Amino acid sequence: VLSAERVRNIISINSFGSVNESKLQKGTSLFAAISMFNHSFSPNCAILPYSCSSRAIVTRRAVKKGDEMCISYHNDPDVVKRKWGIE
Repeated sequence: VLSAERVRNIISINSFGSVNESKLQKGTSLFAAISMFNHSFSPNCAILPYSCSSRAIVTRRAVKKGDEMCISYHNDPDVVKRKWGIE
């Protein structure tokens, strides 16, 4: 059984948009496949709107075979550390 708190936590960790710790705010989107990309402050991929309900991942520069493809979760290191535990 999923509690409301558990659902908020899942969305907070795997969402792109405006989420704070007490409630969901307008503009929050959950993209499960995109949440599997690792974070980088110098990403080689970007998230672009594709339609009102989907997004596309595009490369920002040439990616060599075997390179990890990363997106930026947020540009503020404090937010990235607090929300995702990434330093």
